[in-house]
Amino acid sequence: MGGNMFYHENSSKSLAVRDVSTGFRSTSTVPVTLEARVSRKAVLSGAFGLVKRGAALGTRLSGWGTAAYFAYEAYQAVKSPIESAEYKYDEKSEEFLKYWDNKLCIWDRRGEYPNEIYKEYECTGVDSSIIRAYKLGGKSRSEAEFLMKSKMEAMANNYWPERRQYLVDTGNKEYLKYNVSKCLFDLNGGSCSVSNGSDSRSSIFFKLKEGTFPTVLDSQEFLKIATPSIDSNPTPFVEGTGKPEYNEKVSVPAGTVVTIGPVTPENGKPVQITITFGKDSNGNSTADVATTQRPDLTPGGSEAPNTKPDPDPAPNPDGKPDKKPDDNPDSDDKPDKRPDDKPDPDDDPSDKRKEDKKDNKKEESKGLLCDFFPDILACDKMGKPEEGMFDAISIPQTTDDRTWSSDDFLPPNGVCPQPKSFNIWGKPVQISYEPLCVFMEKVRFAVLLGFIIMSAFIVFGSLRK
Repeated sequence: MGGNMFYHENSSKSLAVRDVSTGFRSTSTVPVTLEARVSRKAVLSGAFGLVKRGAALGTRLSGWGTAAYFAYEAYQAVKSPIESAEYKYDEKSEEFLKYWDNKLCIWDRRGEYPNEIYKEYECTGVDSSIIRAYKLGGKSRSEAEFLMKSKMEAMANNYWPERRQYLVDTGNKEYLKYNVSKCLFDLNGGSCSVSNGSDSRSSIFFKLKEGTFPTVLDSQEFLKIATPSIDSNPTPFVEGTGKPEYNEKVSVPAGTVVTIGPVTPENGKPVQITITFGKDSNGNSTADVATTQRPDLTPGGSEAPNTKPDPDPAPNPDGKPDKKPDDNPDSDDKPDKRPDDKPDPDDDPSDKRKEDKKDNKKEESKGLLCDFFPDILACDKMGKPEEGMFDAISIPQTTDDRTWSSDDFLPPNGVCPQPKSFNIWGKPVQISYEPLCVFMEKVRFAVLLGFIIMSAFIVFGSLRK
């Protein structure tokens, strides 16, 4: 990461150089440093949504694409600090939640008696350990009070401007000069005073509530928790947010010189191209291209081969490639289809350094980056979909033939057992369960109700503890 603005990635390579005017590539390579960077601010702004998508994936590994992979990796990168802050992802709400045993809320009443309206405003979670420390007394209480007072003061300062405006609008204009001064905490909640000089008034009231209260993790709190982890491992966040404000810069050491040729281009006149790299006032790499005519060499000969440029030029109009060197390049008065391949009107064999006639062409292309280094990622060409290329992809379909039936919970009647038979002194005796079954059928509702009541006592008793 560079400063507070960008995430950087640097790599060094040795790359061949290509002249954009002819398409010819050098046989030697030059040392190149590639610097890719993206906006840190843009990455951080999209990180929370990316992490939530990754958390929603859970462990469902099948059918993942690249975007899902980076979302999952982003979640894994910040999972530990999020859980350390006691937030857990809730699939139902699709949010990270933290549950508190207590919450402290500002409450207020508006209107005239008896039509006053009581309303809760800003709330904050209070951990049960703070309440226990307060109840212990002594130093523990002092520490708990200090922590709660700081929370209350922050909440009061956020709330007071709105409350003050309400008081002014209802005729209490003197409150314009009052500001939050002091807060007191107790197990009922407490209050904060506002003061103007020596005049102090209790005007902001708090209520402490017991129970289980969820707090939703917002983007601001997320960045406080996760930014150190993102800065230490930005890759999944950079890739997952689509490389916002992506920029790739190429640098070549100043003074580097590379020679292309001698070669014979399509116009049939041997040339030798010399490219000298430099630096401008902003530290960006520049390239000075000098083309030297070589009439002393045989066109297409071993010293100036008639080499096809890279990438290959378009085929001849008749569709047949010309396999022979053109021995009479000037016999055809038709203009060349490649304007930049026209010979220099001045065929002086001396090394004439041309001020780059291709400036406009470079501005239309991607400048130095793609003119001389076409194989890097920033200069990659996008392919086009072909007809029928996705026909082989099929989406599996299954038919669920299961039918639904009502649950046989608590049927209206049971099955009475068979009569019990045994012998006493050699005589058969039979005892029927029928009277007992009839009795139980009549008291069935009372038995179930009794069990429900007992279960309720057990559940609510445990919750109360």
